[in-house]
Amino acid sequence: MGPSSRPPCRGLTYHRPSHFDDRVKITVTLAEKPRARLRLTYQVTRGEELLVEGFTVHAFVNRDFKAIRPPASLETALDQAFGPA
Repeated sequence: MGPSSRPPCRGLTYHRPSHFDDRVKITVTLAEKPRARLRLTYQVTRGEELLVEGFTVHAFVNRDFKAIRPPASLETALDQAFGPA
C-alpha cells in the first residue's frame, strides 16, 4: 500500500477534547471492498462520547506511483470479508 491521497488532517471532525490519561477507544472501519484505493473511517470515543471522527484514503501504487490492484493475498482476504466482486 502506498501513500495517503489526502493530507492526514483533512477529513477530521473534532467534537470534544480529550485529556492526557483519558482512556479512549479508536475504531477503524473499512466499509467497502477497495480496488486501487481504500477509504478507512475512524472514530475516537471516550466511553459513549464521540470525540473525533474522520477518514483517510489510501492508494495501492507501484514504485512509479502508478495505481495498481491490491496484492493477491489481500484480495483473497477482502473476498472473504466482502464476497467476490
